[in-house]
Amino acid sequence: MRNPTRPFVGFISAIALAAPLLIGLSVPVLADHDDDDDRDRGRGHGSRSPKVVLISLDGAKPDLIQKYLDQGALPRDGGLAELNKGVVARQNVTATPSLTAVAHIAIATGSTAVHNDIPSNTFHNVAAPIGVSASGFAAAIGGYRINPLGPSPDPTADPLWVRLREQGKKVVTATWPGADGADIRINNVVVQAAVPIRVTDYTVPFGAFGGLGATGFTLTAGSFAPDGAVTAQLQAAGRFSYSPVLVTAPIETFFCSSNTPALCSPTTTLDLKFEMRVAALDTTNDGKVNYDTLVVFEKTRGILPGPFQAPATGPAYLKRGGSSAPFYFEGTSNKIGASYFVSTLAPDLSTVRLTRYGANFIPRNPAVLADVDDINNNVGFWRPQADFRIPERLSPGFTTFPDTELETIYEDQVRTFVRYQTRVAERAIDRNPDADLVMIYVEQPDGSGHQFTLTDRRQASDPRNPGSIGNNQSGQGRPL
Repeated sequence: MRNPTRPFVGFISAIALAAPLLIGLSVPVLADHDDDDDRDRGRGHGSRSPKVVLISLDGAKPDLIQKYLDQGALPRDGGLAELNKGVVARQNVTATPSLTAVAHIAIATGSTAVHNDIPSNTFHNVAAPIGVSASGFAAAIGGYRINPLGPSPDPTADPLWVRLREQGKKVVTATWPGADGADIRINNVVVQAAVPIRVTDYTVPFGAFGGLGATGFTLTAGSFAPDGAVTAQLQAAGRFSYSPVLVTAPIETFFCSSNTPALCSPTTTLDLKFEMRVAALDTTNDGKVNYDTLVVFEKTRGILPGPFQAPATGPAYLKRGGSSAPFYFEGTSNKIGASYFVSTLAPDLSTVRLTRYGANFIPRNPAVLADVDDINNNVGFWRPQADFRIPERLSPGFTTFPDTELETIYEDQVRTFVRYQTRVAERAIDRNPDADLVMIYVEQPDGSGHQFTLTDRRQASDPRNPGSIGNNQSGQGRPL
């Protein structure tokens, strides 16, 4: 018999070209702390826990999960190892096509695209002009009325959370496709209002692009010079260096808006200007010049001591060999931010390679704004997702980055984004321990699968070389 104080946890793998997997568990498996990302420490929620927690690991084939457990790549005493205590459905029939939006709307509604009107990740709405595409993640679930254009008076499919809430049940969704609190428009006409189809009792929309793509920076010792003012700011912040603090001029300038729409741009002049500088510190007391830490900060704001209340982060402190560090764009009304990562830091600063990941934010949809602010203020702004443009050298500044560093950057993005989505899910549960149903979507491993597991011979393996198809593929695959 299931322990009544523990939630039932289901895992779904909604993957391309394979059937979804549903596994029932009697224990929660989300990580509890930033430094414990793969293990379950068993933290409770007082006397109440959600009755059912459904977690979608997008593209997580069960045989691969078992392989990683057997190899020790995943801990055997927590996290996904808890799958062994559950019940496994060995054969399932997935939606067709088995794409993320299609599969997750099918899971949420119990219907196929014939009824729920979500046939692909991207498609054309009948009422939209030719050439205008729609996202399956932001389309009217259950259809819309064409003449006159507007919401359907009788949708052909409803997400299960609508019916559950009508029966007085409490439902929580964390970045689940279709639960975004958005008004869906075609030709600027609302064809599906956020309420009640696209909201739950606590709704966290999936993040969005903030207008600023990733960039790589290559610096040398000549890029750095002493700066007494910055040295004093670092000392006031409790940061010291055993070699002279050295600082760059701005390595990039970009602009953001404090008004709606509050996006950022590397070229368009907006009301918020960010001039990013880098300071180098030597934190090793070994009697040698051994710079091991970079501090990325905005020129005008300087280096403030903190503490900082999320979504604010202050400067980004980067340690050689460490993880990326977030940097919040102060003043942006959409709560936009990015992260910085150092992939090479020579002790004498002869070679420094630094990356700024793309900017992102959580859509501030009015119907769920309180929940969005709760995440921004307690977990932080939407973290950068794994970006295939970096290892493909499509983003500017990465031409001279070695392959091994590009792989390290990509791995850091995967790791830090999964941690962020986990913390979002934990916050949703912490705020709603009495929920009857919690539905959580995790973007990996599908996000990486789009980049590394596609082997269609018609797809160019080098996006800059149209001839790299067929026998000329490099073997690394291409993103969908």
